[in-house]
Amino acid sequence: MKAWLVATLILTQISAASAQTPPSEETQPAAAAAPAPCSALPTEPAAINTATATTAQMSAASERQARWREQASEAIECRRLYYNAGIAQFNEVNSAWSAQLDAFCARRDIRCSERDRPQPPAQ
Repeated sequence: MKAWLVATLILTQISAASAQTPPSEETQPAAAAAPAPCSALPTEPAAINTATATTAQMSAASERQARWREQASEAIECRRLYYNAGIAQFNEVNSAWSAQLDAFCARRDIRCSERDRPQPPAQ
C-alpha cells in the first residue's frame, strides 16, 4: 500500500511537472533503428566416418568445416554487436531517466530512492 501511494505521488508530481515543461524539452529523439537482422547460425556440417574416409573426403570435410566456422562466427559477431547496442541504449535511457528523476526530486525536495531507478540487466 505504501509503495502504491509513493508511486501515485511521484506520478502525480511528474504529471504536474510535465504540464510546466516547455514543448522543446518534451520532444524525444526517435529511437535508433535496429540493424538488419543477423543471419541464422548455419547448419553444422555432416560428420564424416574417419575410419573409412579418404584423404580427399577429409580435405573436403575440412573445407566445409572452415566455411561453417566462418559463417557461424559472422552470425555470432552480429548478434553480439546487436546485443551490446541494445544494452548501451538501455543504459543511456536509464541514465537520462535518473538525471530527470534527480532534478525533479531536488526541485520538489523529495527523497528519491534507488528503487526508483531501473537497474541494467546482468551481463
